[in-house]
Amino acid sequence: MIQPVVMIISLIYMGVASYSDIKERRIPNPLILAGLAIGLVLYALGLSAPDGVNAAILVFVVMFIAYSINISAIGGGDVKLAVVIALFLGLYNGLFALLIGFGACAICGIVNTILKKGTMKTKYPLAPFMSIGVIVVILQDILLQI
Repeated sequence: MIQPVVMIISLIYMGVASYSDIKERRIPNPLILAGLAIGLVLYALGLSAPDGVNAAILVFVVMFIAYSINISAIGGGDVKLAVVIALFLGLYNGLFALLIGFGACAICGIVNTILKKGTMKTKYPLAPFMSIGVIVVILQDILLQI
């Protein structure tokens, strides 16, 4: 169960990260550091997922490998943002949010290619799609509590 305070902070944080990614095509390090600090405080207070730190480490390793093998769709800020998401939501919810986000981005790319509004090489800011994943995970959590 995701705590309401974590839900609210996650949504605000992802909104700011998405805005930055859309506007500047980057997620600034101070924003990432703030997310990590907030996530660690939530973890220390027992409000975030109990496996948050382990999830963040695992997600970092996986995303860093993808980044290192030069998957050009993934930038350094995306790697760090994925770590913050895992820290906030834990392993299961974090991975599920990322899977939904990457899937939504892929669908957007395919649709834009079919509609001739882009090519398979068109780069999209990934943070808004990660935000979609976070929103879906939070909505799922709320619906499961009803």
